[in-house]
This record gives sequence, structure tokens and C-alpha cells, in this order.
Amino acid sequence: MGAKQLNSTSTSGNGHADLSKRIDKSSLNEYTLEDLKSCTVKRAQFGTNPLVGSLVIGNRDNPVIIGLYGGIGGALADLFGVGKNNCVHCFCFLEVEELDKKNEGILIEFGEYDYGGINDFGVKTYYESTRGGMRLYVVPKDSFETYCGVLRVECTIGKNEILDDILIGISRNHKWRKEFYNRQKQNCQHFVAVLLNYLEVQNYTVCKGTKELIPDKIKRILNN
Repeated sequence: MGAKQLNSTSTSGNGHADLSKRIDKSSLNEYTLEDLKSCTVKRAQFGTNPLVGSLVIGNRDNPVIIGLYGGIGGALADLFGVGKNNCVHCFCFLEVEELDKKNEGILIEFGEYDYGGINDFGVKTYYESTRGGMRLYVVPKDSFETYCGVLRVECTIGKNEILDDILIGISRNHKWRKEFYNRQKQNCQHFVAVLLNYLEVQNYTVCKGTKELIPDKIKRILNN
């Protein structure tokens, strides 16, 4: 996944309103990437949203789901019995000590994102690489919760590290630049699974949606 999802100007009935109009950007754009890297991560959440369009190729036993940059807005594909849980865009929200009092956190995701691209919240976007791919930005916690159109899951984690160490840790065996994005083997769901595995999820609570809507790659990590 990681392809284009519903944008900030659309309304799908899944909590996707124009969030950028309701967010106070004055403080959210003051941070630097180094500020965020020094933050200590204490909890994690992840969510999913419907893709703008999707296509399943292959057969029932070995399906390949790819995101399209068009199609019916908000449509959830359920082709070849693959299921709605795998046809979604997935992203992670990191709760950090330094932003806790302001009720803000760091949204981090991976996809076919060009360097300098904007996000659905209309706030400053940070890229680890000028080649694009993985990106992160600061958003209010309640805005993230509203943004989760299909699923939202809260996780307690075993590791207590600053973001910089986490970024290094999840990059030992993977490269998160746009050029390494692969719709089948290294997409947004794979990224969240690697991140949660590194953070050592101990327990999780489904706050929106159902357990059955958790993408299979991530469900395997949670069930370990």
C-alpha cells in the first residue's frame, strides 16, 4: 500500500473531513527534524484508511494488492476473497514524552512519497531522505484519531528509545526511500509491521473497527 489515499479535501463518511482547516499550524510547523529525533517514544498507535482505488492481480492463493492513483474515492476492494483488511493505507502514530502535554504526537508512514510533498493534514512534512519515501510530521492526537477512517489500534511497547535510535533500528535490514517501495513486498503495511516489531509491542487494544480489519502483515506481529 502507501499509495494515494483520500486527501484532506474529501469527505468519505469515515471521519475524513478537511482536517487542515481545523488544525492550529502555528505550533506544529515550529519543530525541526532534529527536534523530533530527540523525542522519547513511549507508546504507539496505528490506523488504516481506504485507498482511493485498488487492484488485485494474481490468483486466490497468491494475490497481489496494489494501490492505484485513481478510481472510486473511498472504495474498499474485496476482490478474489482477499478481504478489506489488506486493501488499506496504513500509518503509525508515535506518542512521545516531549509532546504529551500538548496532546500531540508524530505520525510516521512510508509510501511512494516524493521529497517535499505535502500531507493530508497540511502541516510541515519531514523526510529522512531527499529521495522521499518515509516521512513524518506532528499532528494533534485527536486529529489522528479522527483521521483513522477504517481502524485504530493502541499499543503498549517494550522499548523506550528516542526516535533517532528507532529510525536507525528499523533501517538495519530495510531501506525506506521511495525507490525501494514495492507494492507487494515493502509497502506501508510492511513498514508499520517492521516498526511495531522493533518497538516490541506487548499489548494492543482495538479502539475503532475490529480485530479482523488489522492487515495480515501487522496481525502476525501483534500475535507473536
